[in-house]
Amino acid sequence: MELELENGVKSFSKATDRILVSTQKGREIECDLVLLSVGIRPENTLAIQADLKIGPTGGIAVDDTMKTSDPNIYAVGDAVEVRDIVTGFSTLTALAGPANILKGDMEIAHWSELDALQKNGAILIDLRTQFELNHVGKIEGALHIPIDNLRSRLSELDKQKIAFRIVA
Repeated sequence: MELELENGVKSFSKATDRILVSTQKGREIECDLVLLSVGIRPENTLAIQADLKIGPTGGIAVDDTMKTSDPNIYAVGDAVEVRDIVTGFSTLTALAGPANILKGDMEIAHWSELDALQKNGAILIDLRTQFELNHVGKIEGALHIPIDNLRSRLSELDKQKIAFRIVA
């Protein structure tokens, strides 16, 4: 396994039966599996200048109605910190993923398609934590590898099959 940090992906292409990743810095890497970890950092400068409360993840703290610590200011978007409905902890919501789905840049599978995908040889990987599984339930037939254990358990994945990640 190799980590490529602080070097953006320029493109993905097929190299025989492997994936060829071309990076922004000109490096080309052949691999069997690519995992992208894209972090988000909220742009909260204006909120700080307005003396709004900033939450533990660095986002603008809001209540359930999106009201900030100033009763006359509401906030929405990537810079807002909300309560995760599963864990109850403060979290940031990256809106680029949903935007890419709406633009058609990212392929998704609907729940109704999971059985057919498995019958056609796809692997469903459930990346939710054990805490989340205990509160929401398991997905029948999915391989459960908590996101925190994924790196150490990559050898369990059949690299000849298409894998769909479940993070809902």
